[in-house]
Amino acid sequence: MFSMWLLLGVLALYMGLLFVIALWGDSRNALGSNRVSRRWVYSLALAVYCTSWTFYGAVGRAADSLWSYLPIYLGPLLVYTLGLPILRRIVDGVQHHNLTSVADFIAARYGSDRLVASLVTIICVIAIVPYIALQLHGIAIGVEVFAAVDVDSRSEGLSVSALVSAAALAVFAILFGTRHLSSRESQQGLLLAVSFESVVKLLAFIAVGVLAWSQLGVSNMTNFLQAQPALTDAVLEPSFLTQTMLAAIAVLCLPRQFHVAAVEYNQPGELRLARWVFPGYLLTIAIFVLPIVALGLLKLPADSNPDSFVLLLPLALNEPAVSLLVFIGGVSAASAMVIVSSIALGTMISNEIVLPRLFGAELRERPGSYVRAIKRVRRGSIIVIVALAYSYYLRTEGGGSLAATGLLAFVGIAQLAPAMLLGLFWSG
Repeated sequence: MFSMWLLLGVLALYMGLLFVIALWGDSRNALGSNRVSRRWVYSLALAVYCTSWTFYGAVGRAADSLWSYLPIYLGPLLVYTLGLPILRRIVDGVQHHNLTSVADFIAARYGSDRLVASLVTIICVIAIVPYIALQLHGIAIGVEVFAAVDVDSRSEGLSVSALVSAAALAVFAILFGTRHLSSRESQQGLLLAVSFESVVKLLAFIAVGVLAWSQLGVSNMTNFLQAQPALTDAVLEPSFLTQTMLAAIAVLCLPRQFHVAAVEYNQPGELRLARWVFPGYLLTIAIFVLPIVALGLLKLPADSNPDSFVLLLPLALNEPAVSLLVFIGGVSAASAMVIVSSIALGTMISNEIVLPRLFGAELRERPGSYVRAIKRVRRGSIIVIVALAYSYYLRTEGGGSLAATGLLAFVGIAQLAPAMLLGLFWSG
């Protein structure tokens, strides 16, 4: 167990490291003209898809029904392999028309209708604010499992940790997400920090998975899998197919995914590499879920929270270094999502709702005259989004499973799919 102050200190140091990485990434010669480095940064940044839900909640879901966690990985994997032509068409449209968000993209397919853009923005805010709150809950889960505090002060400590995280992530998003007037200018520092977080959470998850595998051995793992329902039977379940479709839609329509995949797209070769790196990333995590679930059910007490298996196993095996790495990995999974989502939503709120009503046609004709106002509105929008998420976290007290909350967000964002796909393929 670690003290609350130690965990808060680790949080602060980690956030500071992200600031340093982003600052270096924004410097003129960070990546230079190295196209290979830029392609890898882009490919790894796509793993912002892997949030607290995939880091903690996938294990919790698999503990209840083993193969039920697969759809959240299978959906995006299919999009980046079989569905790549659709993704290319979206990216080409964004680049050609200089679009800034999923709301901007959908509205552009319907005559740049301002009402359509506003409606898409409202749907995204309603769907994503609870999802951001889920990430704050994910950070709080880590503090709850590791913090050596009494029961009376634990609730207060969790709220403080969530508040500190929310404030730090909002500041990060403001500093590195509103630096440029045009959202179409590549935010290299932001992408570099997000790709770094993707590496951290992957290494942390692999570390727990390897630790679990070493404890189980081949025979125990084989016996565990043989005792489970057949994968072929699970795949044919209507719920499995529905959730796979929802995950596929989400990787196209989620504001953060759209921002990284389409708005931050910079070079033709980036998607060619991403079609291998991103699915490989998802497959790696999906594979290591199995030994973590198997050992968690075997080793941990029956009343343990399955969402916390990733955190509890290193503690139960007396591996403090792995425990701390897992805590940082969980923070990485949560913080990357909060940062990119708040930037994407902040851009949508300012561009599609606030600024047009404040300045109207003058803004489109002379955007350079309103630079300060635009930046202030975007920063204010980010603060409002993160504050709403923190308020939602406090009101729900982190209730419900991570997977259930994440799935609700996917269902909400799926409302955009008909408009997006019809606008993409139907000229009328």
